Amino acid sequence: MNAAGQTDLSALFLSAARQFNKASRYSYASLRPNLTFDQATEDFGQMIGQPGETIVNRALTDLLWEFVGLETVLQEILQGKRPYYRLEHVNREQKEGTLRYLTFLITPLNDVMPTKRLLLLVEDTTDYGRLHQNLVQDRNELRLIRQDLAEANDKLQQLNRLKSLFLAMAAHDLRGPLTSIQSFTGFLQEDITDDEQLEFVDIIAVQSDRLQRLIADLLDLDQIEQGILVLNWRICNLNEVIEGVVTALRPAIKMRRQSLTVDLPTRPLLINADSERLTQVIYNLTDNAVKYTPEGGQIRIAARRSRDSIELELVDTGHGMMASQVSRLFSLYYRSAEAQHSDIPGSGLGLFIVKTILDAHQGEISVESKLGQGTSFMIRLPVNH
Repeated sequence: MNAAGQTDLSALFLSAARQFNKASRYSYASLRPNLTFDQATEDFGQMIGQPGETIVNRALTDLLWEFVGLETVLQEILQGKRPYYRLEHVNREQKEGTLRYLTFLITPLNDVMPTKRLLLLVEDTTDYGRLHQNLVQDRNELRLIRQDLAEANDKLQQLNRLKSLFLAMAAHDLRGPLTSIQSFTGFLQEDITDDEQLEFVDIIAVQSDRLQRLIADLLDLDQIEQGILVLNWRICNLNEVIEGVVTALRPAIKMRRQSLTVDLPTRPLLINADSERLTQVIYNLTDNAVKYTPEGGQIRIAARRSRDSIELELVDTGHGMMASQVSRLFSLYYRSAEAQHSDIPGSGLGLFIVKTILDAHQGEISVESKLGQGTSFMIRLPVNH
């Protein structure tokens, strides 16, 4: 390469390099109108993965197959019909087997006399190329993962629909015979005069009522999971709700020889709420107090109205809990280790449903408990929503 040619080529190289967005490693060469190499920098062969190869007088497509079929485009640049041609991030395998990413830019070597020669500028964009390849690969993997997730979601929705159908059918089939059991139990409670026999019938009544509540809890859980828990709002008297629960659980309390104190105001505690759902809340909490309070223990239910809410407190002298147990108390299916290893029945649904129903009423529930000293639940329900 002569000095004049080198100077001319270097100046035009700097002008062409400005078209690249960032500094990088460059090599360059010039091409004759017949698209053979005229000049090249010393590292040009190394850059294109052909170290030691003769560059000058070789055909462009002989060394760079990427330009095969582009002869017409390059002639248009020589004729001034096209300002430049660019190939971005082409990967070329090196002698040692690694991949290098290159960007090629071809422009007229001399803007005044474009038919003389072409400038071929080569930029090493390996870092960018590898990053781009990794991004494309990650995007393809994410697309596959998204597709797999969509298919899994469709299957889960189908299983969820089948589960809901199964629960609805099971509830229907269970409630029929259970209603008969409860009806005939009621007749027996009215007719039997023998105390021992009456106690047995009371046990049947309590357990059948508990089964009825469990069926309701399972159906409610299904609705909660689907996000379709329905509330039937109306003005109701919380005193009557509490008294109904106490009446239903009185036989169980009697069998366990527990004492129950109910402290309600003389004036009705009126609230806009779903009375059936509130019955579930109070029943589940009271039933838990009965189950976890030893025989001879005490249970107290108190309700009062404050300025903008109704407060319901339920206190027992049961086993109590540690702070770690209290923090998980309203989690789905949670039962303490003591409960799991005891003969106390339970499914871990009741308190989760309690919390969900109270949230739907914009209410709050808090718990205080000490191991061996009992538990206190406090419910606050707004009266003006």
